[in-house]
Amino acid sequence: MGGRSAHTFGLREALWLIGVSSTGVVNEIRFVPPGRMVVLPGAALVLELPATRPPPPLQAQLVVRLGDLPGRPESIANLATSRRVV
Repeated sequence: MGGRSAHTFGLREALWLIGVSSTGVVNEIRFVPPGRMVVLPGAALVLELPATRPPPPLQAQLVVRLGDLPGRPESIANLATSRRVV
């Protein structure tokens, strides 16, 4: 999700919200139960991950590969840390 906020209204499961800086560094991680609204003001964007998966570590440098989806070169197809795919 692009932006600096996210919500879990209508969800049955919790999420990890991952705040990412404009340089691609993870600068905040929050566990968010269902029915909440969260703003991460220090983030350039917020990634949502299911709480059943481990979040990337703080200060991890994320690598974004663009253009892996046919006909959608501007789409983000993969987002990975240096150790694992998120």
